[in-house]
This record gives sequence, structure tokens and C-alpha cells, in this order.
Amino acid sequence: LDARARGSLLHAALEEFWRGRALGDLTRMDAAARDAEIRRVVAHALAEFDRRAPEPLPPRLRQLEAVRLCELVAVWLEVEARRPPFRVIACEESLTLDIEGLPVRVVVDRIDQFDDGRLAVIDYKSGRNDSADSWAQPRIAEPQLPIYAALAFPDREVGAVALARVTRDDPAFLGITESEGMLPGVKLLAGQRKRYAEDEFPDWSALRALWAERIAEVAREVRDGVAAVVFEDEQAVQYCEVRPLLRVAERKSQFDEGAEP
Repeated sequence: LDARARGSLLHAALEEFWRGRALGDLTRMDAAARDAEIRRVVAHALAEFDRRAPEPLPPRLRQLEAVRLCELVAVWLEVEARRPPFRVIACEESLTLDIEGLPVRVVVDRIDQFDDGRLAVIDYKSGRNDSADSWAQPRIAEPQLPIYAALAFPDREVGAVALARVTRDDPAFLGITESEGMLPGVKLLAGQRKRYAEDEFPDWSALRALWAERIAEVAREVRDGVAAVVFEDEQAVQYCEVRPLLRVAERKSQFDEGAEP
């Protein structure tokens, strides 16, 4: 199975586990009950995969994938168990947004609600290199969650925005929160000033407003046909399929020539 198929299986298992549940449902399970539920949701994910696939997984591959998924889900639930009380109000929520005249369809992996009514918007990731580092940049390289937080819920209080890095060796939430302790290991805005400068992001409402403004700016460029190649870091186009057409090397050569005495 490729990385996309494996990621889809993980999404399906976690969706089946959390749909309609709250933290209390997890913490009330003893070890045996939790293991049984993990096996159930993994079996469900594999059955759904087989139902949609051109042909079912071979038995040995299915067995290996079941073991992998059970281990991943078990490790991740230990991270979830350290959170303050919440309940899951939506999984794989499909929304259509209008961003500067562009219809954009999004699917939010998970929306949690804390006891005080604020929301946590969560997106599952199964890769080790996923990060939220670009969210403070003028041109957000990974705008998925900022779009959700800034534009998908205009009338709701969003208090936490995070990637859920579901890996065996380094599972963690990665993102930003409005208040301390909302997600384990995630710092609030005031604790991330090296990345989110106070003059640009003085408070949480300003963060969401600036995200909306920056996303709208890029959307207007797409709408108006602006096709300039714009990036902060050359690594952003490292795997671009049409990199030769971008003439990055020629542009770099021009800068090098201009720097010569």
C-alpha cells in the first residue's frame, strides 16, 4: 500500500473510534475494552477499504496492515487521554466555502468542543515531516487548517488549531491554542512569539483575522489569473513537476552575478 492508502485507512479507523464520543468514553475503558474497540475500528476501516477497492487486500497484507493500524491507534489514544474534557461534534465534515468568489470544498478531519464551548479543529497527519511552521508566514505554504480556523466557522469560537501527528515513535499535536493546556504539548499564542510576532499577531482574534486576510489575498490572485512563481523558501518547489519552467537556477545565477565585486 502507498502512503495515501495507509493514511486513508488510519483516518477511517480514527473516525470510526471518535464519531459521537467524548474524552470520558475513552478514559472509562479499561485496557481490555480499549484493545477490543481498537480491533473493531481497524477491522471496520479495512472492510470499508476492501469495499471501495477494485479487489480486496491479500490476507497476509491485510493482517500486517491490521497490526500496524492497531499499534498506531493505541499509541495515539494515549496522547488523547492526556487532554482536558472534550467531545467530538464532527468527523470528516464536508463544507463548501466561498473565498473571494472561488468555491472551495474542504473536508475537516475532526472538530472537538471543549466544556466552555470553544472548538478545536484537528487534521490527522501520519508523516514525520508535517509541521505548522508556515502558518505565521505572509504566504502560508500549508493553508488547510488556517482556512478552517479563519473562514469555516465565522460564528463559532475556535480555541485550538492543530495537526495530529499520528506516528508510533513521535506522536504529538502540532499547532497553536488560545489558552494554555487545551492540547498536550501545544503552546498558546503568547508562548510562540519567536514565530508569531506580537506586532502582527497581538491576540487570538487578530491571528484569525490575519489568516483570513492572507488567504483571501492568495485567492484573489488565483481568481484574477496571477501566475507568478512566488515562494519564501526554494525548498517549497523542490518537488515541483514543472520546476525547469520556473527557471529557479537562472534566477539564482542572476543574483550571484549581481553579488560579484
